[in-house]
Amino acid sequence: MNYSRLAIAAVVGTIVYFAWGYLIEGWLIRDHFIPSQSIYRDSVTMQKYMPLGLFCSFVAIFVMAVVYAKSGRAVPSGALFGLLFGIFAACIHPISNYVTMNLDTRLGVETTASCIVQWTLVGITIGFLYKPRSRA
Repeated sequence: MNYSRLAIAAVVGTIVYFAWGYLIEGWLIRDHFIPSQSIYRDSVTMQKYMPLGLFCSFVAIFVMAVVYAKSGRAVPSGALFGLLFGIFAACIHPISNYVTMNLDTRLGVETTASCIVQWTLVGITIGFLYKPRSRA
Protein backbone atom coordinates (compact mmCIF):
# COMPACT_ATOMS: atom_id res chain seq x y z
CA MET A 1 0.00 0.00 0.00
CA ASN A 2 1.26 3.45 -0.88
CA TYR A 3 0.33 5.75 2.02
CA SER A 4 1.11 8.98 0.16
CA ARG A 5 -1.31 7.99 -2.63
CA LEU A 6 -3.86 6.96 0.02
CA ALA A 7 -3.53 10.36 1.70
CA ILE A 8 -3.86 12.22 -1.62
CA ALA A 9 -6.91 10.14 -2.55
CA ALA A 10 -8.43 10.80 0.88
CA VAL A 11 -7.78 14.56 0.73
CA VAL A 12 -9.18 14.93 -2.79
CA GLY A 13 -12.04 12.55 -1.94
CA THR A 14 -12.90 14.76 1.05
CA ILE A 15 -12.91 17.83 -1.19
CA VAL A 16 -15.21 16.05 -3.67
CA TYR A 17 -17.45 14.91 -0.79
CA PHE A 18 -17.89 18.42 0.60
CA ALA A 19 -18.16 20.05 -2.84
CA TRP A 20 -21.03 17.73 -3.76
CA GLY A 21 -22.65 18.24 -0.36
CA TYR A 22 -22.48 22.01 -0.71
CA LEU A 23 -23.71 21.94 -4.31
CA ILE A 24 -26.74 19.78 -3.53
CA GLU A 25 -27.66 20.36 0.12
CA GLY A 26 -26.16 23.81 0.56
CA TRP A 27 -27.44 25.24 -2.69
CA LEU A 28 -29.80 23.14 -4.85
CA ILE A 29 -32.15 21.71 -2.18
CA ARG A 30 -31.35 24.15 0.63
CA ASP A 31 -34.94 25.39 0.85
CA HIS A 32 -36.20 21.82 1.18
CA PHE A 33 -34.72 21.71 4.70
CA ILE A 34 -37.08 24.47 5.89
CA PRO A 35 -40.06 22.20 6.73
CA SER A 36 -37.71 20.12 8.93
CA GLN A 37 -35.62 22.98 10.32
CA SER A 38 -36.64 22.38 13.93
CA ILE A 39 -34.59 19.14 14.05
CA TYR A 40 -31.34 20.76 12.87
CA ARG A 41 -28.84 22.98 14.67
CA ASP A 42 -28.74 26.62 13.59
CA SER A 43 -25.92 27.60 11.21
CA VAL A 44 -23.85 29.36 13.90
CA THR A 45 -23.87 26.27 16.12
CA MET A 46 -23.14 24.01 13.13
CA GLN A 47 -20.00 26.03 12.41
CA LYS A 48 -18.79 25.25 15.94
CA TYR A 49 -18.97 21.52 15.16
CA MET A 50 -17.67 21.76 11.58
CA PRO A 51 -14.03 20.87 12.42
CA LEU A 52 -15.23 17.61 13.97
CA GLY A 53 -17.34 16.89 10.88
CA LEU A 54 -14.42 17.64 8.54
CA PHE A 55 -12.05 15.46 10.53
CA CYS A 56 -14.45 12.52 10.79
CA SER A 57 -15.34 12.73 7.10
CA PHE A 58 -11.64 12.70 6.19
CA VAL A 59 -11.06 9.66 8.43
CA ALA A 60 -14.02 7.84 6.85
CA ILE A 61 -12.78 8.59 3.34
CA PHE A 62 -9.24 7.53 4.29
CA VAL A 63 -10.63 4.23 5.58
CA MET A 64 -12.60 3.88 2.36
CA ALA A 65 -9.38 4.43 0.38
CA VAL A 66 -7.57 1.78 2.45
CA VAL A 67 -10.35 -0.73 1.81
CA TYR A 68 -10.19 0.10 -1.90
CA ALA A 69 -6.39 -0.24 -1.95
CA LYS A 70 -6.55 -3.59 -0.16
CA SER A 71 -9.00 -4.83 -2.78
CA GLY A 72 -6.42 -4.32 -5.53
CA ARG A 73 -9.03 -2.96 -7.93
CA ALA A 74 -8.41 -0.63 -10.86
CA VAL A 75 -10.11 2.66 -11.84
CA PRO A 76 -13.31 1.32 -13.47
CA SER A 77 -14.29 -0.48 -10.28
CA GLY A 78 -13.91 2.75 -8.28
CA ALA A 79 -17.40 3.69 -9.48
CA LEU A 80 -18.87 0.34 -8.41
CA PHE A 81 -16.99 0.49 -5.11
CA GLY A 82 -18.33 4.02 -4.51
CA LEU A 83 -21.86 3.02 -5.50
CA LEU A 84 -21.87 0.08 -3.10
CA PHE A 85 -20.43 2.25 -0.35
CA GLY A 86 -23.06 4.91 -1.19
CA ILE A 87 -25.91 2.43 -0.86
CA PHE A 88 -24.44 1.25 2.45
CA ALA A 89 -24.07 4.84 3.70
CA ALA A 90 -27.56 5.82 2.50
CA CYS A 91 -29.13 2.94 4.38
CA ILE A 92 -27.24 3.87 7.55
CA HIS A 93 -27.49 7.65 7.49
CA PRO A 94 -30.27 9.46 5.56
CA ILE A 95 -32.75 6.58 5.63
CA SER A 96 -32.27 5.98 9.35
CA ASN A 97 -32.61 9.76 9.88
CA TYR A 98 -35.88 9.67 7.95
CA VAL A 99 -37.10 6.86 10.20
CA THR A 100 -36.07 8.48 13.48
CA MET A 101 -36.56 12.19 12.74
CA ASN A 102 -39.56 14.14 11.62
CA LEU A 103 -38.10 14.75 8.15
CA ASP A 104 -40.11 15.84 5.16
CA THR A 105 -40.45 12.88 2.74
CA ARG A 106 -39.15 14.90 -0.19
CA LEU A 107 -36.04 15.83 1.79
CA GLY A 108 -35.55 12.21 2.85
CA VAL A 109 -35.61 11.02 -0.76
CA GLU A 110 -33.33 13.85 -1.93
CA THR A 111 -30.72 13.34 0.78
CA THR A 112 -30.74 9.58 0.18
CA ALA A 113 -30.17 10.03 -3.56
CA SER A 114 -27.54 12.69 -2.91
CA CYS A 115 -25.72 10.41 -0.46
CA ILE A 116 -25.52 7.60 -3.02
CA VAL A 117 -24.18 9.91 -5.74
CA GLN A 118 -21.82 11.63 -3.29
CA TRP A 119 -20.14 8.39 -2.20
CA THR A 120 -20.06 7.12 -5.80
CA LEU A 121 -18.12 10.27 -6.74
CA VAL A 122 -15.75 9.70 -3.82
CA GLY A 123 -15.24 6.09 -4.99
CA ILE A 124 -14.49 7.28 -8.53
CA THR A 125 -12.02 9.82 -7.12
CA ILE A 126 -10.27 7.20 -5.00
CA GLY A 127 -10.18 4.78 -7.91
CA PHE A 128 -8.71 7.42 -10.18
CA LEU A 129 -6.09 8.67 -7.72
CA TYR A 130 -5.10 5.41 -6.04
CA LYS A 131 -3.83 3.38 -8.93
CA PRO A 132 -2.36 0.02 -8.02
CA ARG A 133 1.24 -0.42 -9.11
CA SER A 134 1.44 -1.87 -12.57
CA ARG A 135 3.01 -5.27 -12.74
CA ALA A 136 5.84 -5.37 -15.23
